[in-house]
Amino acid sequence: EPRERWAISNAVGRFSISPDGKLLARSRELSKDKWVVVIEDVSGDKPVERWTLDAPPEGYRVPPETVQTWSPDGKTLAVGYIGGWGQSAIRFWDLGGPTPKPLGYLELFGDFRIPMAFSPDGKTFASSSSHSGVFLWDVEKATKQRGGHSRTETDPQFQARIWKWEPPGAVNHLSFASDGRHLITANYNGTAYVLRPALVPSEARVNQPDADRKAAEYILSIGGKIGLTGIQDNA
Repeated sequence: EPRERWAISNAVGRFSISPDGKLLARSRELSKDKWVVVIEDVSGDKPVERWTLDAPPEGYRVPPETVQTWSPDGKTLAVGYIGGWGQSAIRFWDLGGPTPKPLGYLELFGDFRIPMAFSPDGKTFASSSSHSGVFLWDVEKATKQRGGHSRTETDPQFQARIWKWEPPGAVNHLSFASDGRHLITANYNGTAYVLRPALVPSEARVNQPDADRKAAEYILSIGGKIGLTGIQDNA
């Protein structure tokens, strides 16, 4: 039967576990009104703090409920931050070396509880917020950005954006399907969408002829409704 392995006594916000199950990322209260993201080794009998990620983008801070998302290989961590005037940011951290290295960041409008997810191959990153829609980003380009929003082609981070969709309401959660072709959104209004951005080469689609049907069958099996959007081919 389940038993308690260990407990964390100090204030804990949101947390996430690395793909190999050995590291835990979580927000921790460092002092009054000061939160940081810590990485702990949880492979042993008790958690051991390994790193503190305390380098938010300028003008932003770590909120207690910040979201952290691991890349599939466990070497990159995306962390959400809050700014002023309804702004939020996502910073990427390189955790593949002996010490963490802050990479680039994206700036968004809306809630700091940013739904986000890496694609199965780690090359595409999805994000959303209450005012910015759903975005797909090129990870290689996104990790080199220094903010700037992406409303027009002249904005600095526009070149990292590869797809955008305007949902009918706020998005609560994002997840890629295992085939990497479909993006699932869970929404605050109680609906779920299965999106197909059509970003992969046509030859890859030949190997997944039943992917759309299987996704639709699953949504219907749990009592959901299906709406098709973002289809740009006849596959």
